[in-house]
Amino acid sequence: MVTPSRSRLACATHELIGVIGDRWSVLVLIELGDHGPTRSADLERAVDGVSQKVLTACLRRLEGRGFVARTVEATVPVSVTYELTDFGHSFFAAFTVLRTWADDHVEQLDPDNAPPAR
Repeated sequence: MVTPSRSRLACATHELIGVIGDRWSVLVLIELGDHGPTRSADLERAVDGVSQKVLTACLRRLEGRGFVARTVEATVPVSVTYELTDFGHSFFAAFTVLRTWADDHVEQLDPDNAPPAR
């Protein structure tokens, strides 16, 4: 078995953070992972604080990178639904471990509970 080099792993991590490292992408992926296919208006309500413009840009980026699939239904008005792709589900499964860790350490992650700087 070939083990990836440290620089290749760092590059892959850098690429991942470039895709999901903004303020909204992980929240959108969590919403889609937890609730399945979701209309864009429902995503906007579920992801507190995101504007329609920013959500649209985020969804386009995630769709372009293969995390999310967009389905348009020719209804009046047009209905647009987003859902995780197989690639998105594989990310969500891996991310669930990190999410569980964060839930287990939420008090330590709270900036009000941070130890004083040295």
